[in-house]
Amino acid sequence: MLTELRPRGRVTVSARGTGPLGQERRLVVDGRSVRLAADPGRVAGPYDLGPLIIGLSTLGSLAHCLPSFEAVPWPAGVALACAGLLLAWRAHLAVRAGKAAARPGVVAAALLFGAVDAITSTLLMSNVASGGLIRAPFLYFLDFVIPLVVFSWPDLRREHRWAAVAASAAIVAAGTALLPAPPQPRDLVILVWPAIFAVGATGVRTMLRQDSADLDALIARRRRAAEREGHARGRAEVFELVERDVRAAEERLRRHRGTIDSVLAAHAAERLGDIRGRLRLSGAASARAGGGAQGRTPA
Repeated sequence: MLTELRPRGRVTVSARGTGPLGQERRLVVDGRSVRLAADPGRVAGPYDLGPLIIGLSTLGSLAHCLPSFEAVPWPAGVALACAGLLLAWRAHLAVRAGKAAARPGVVAAALLFGAVDAITSTLLMSNVASGGLIRAPFLYFLDFVIPLVVFSWPDLRREHRWAAVAASAAIVAAGTALLPAPPQPRDLVILVWPAIFAVGATGVRTMLRQDSADLDALIARRRRAAEREGHARGRAEVFELVERDVRAAEERLRRHRGTIDSVLAAHAAERLGDIRGRLRLSGAASARAGGGAQGRTPA
């Protein structure tokens, strides 16, 4: 590809968009568009926790049906779980197609499933209280929506963030209104679970961002090292070419010196000696800068 483009001097290379390793990429090399075909052996799918979180949340919908929980009728719980799995699959397909741009839609899907789960479980629950506390199944959606919003927060615009907060508040208000008995202050202890999930998700996101920053720093260091090595090798190749031309010129000068004007021959020999001296100086400077190995003048 580079042979066909025949780049010369300093060339600017940029990538159009981002994507997982191994997928097709579009580059702009010196103003010309270049297509890099996908590597079928190393195509990595986009990594997003959203669909997985939605899928796992369906276990809570089934848990509503347990007698020790809300004792929601099993057909309703199974229907909720199936709907959640369907939404998770649709979110997975959206992530594969839209990458980070699909995250607002994934959050919206989680809120939709959370709203349906909250209203259905609250309306159909048979076990209203346990352990002296009023059961609040409508708060379960916070256990999976909060981690999802935390992970997606950097990719959400301000209006998306406010919409997620407003939708969550609306679901909580609707669930509270549907309770068969008004909640008491002691019932607020159940909010410890959403708080734990929020703290845990924040910690995991911070850890992942730190890992990404460390990887970016490592890639940047290796890139700088590769640039220095490439520059040193390029200089060495230039020195080799010039050295070879100087030797060839000196050989021709020795062979044809008798047929060349003496003043011109002396001047040519002086210039060739000057070039060889500059090669030695440049090679020594490169050797000191590159550790003595990469930028030396070829013998």
